[in-house]
Amino acid sequence: MPRDPLHRLLIVNLLSGAAIGVLFVIGLLSTDAYGLRTLISRDPDGLVALIALLSGCIITASSAVAGSAIMLNRKSRDDDDDRGGGPGIEDLVPIKVRSRR
Repeated sequence: MPRDPLHRLLIVNLLSGAAIGVLFVIGLLSTDAYGLRTLISRDPDGLVALIALLSGCIITASSAVAGSAIMLNRKSRDDDDDRGGGPGIEDLVPIKVRSRR
């Protein structure tokens, strides 16, 4: 495991996203949603379809989990470096905007 916190954060979240993607495909196939398991099992190239479905779900879930982990990463108030985080919800101030009609 890398010592850099950013790399560690990315690796952990990418792996957890991959697990979510695999569990999603297992759920789809176990419930035979939309006849997917039947379609894949009866097709001579069903393994290719399964690999395509699995890789798409893994890539999508991993990207979503890792992206949300990065976007939600906040810098603590006592940190002096400029790495990571943005304004917190308590730092946001509403402003008045006038519309022209």
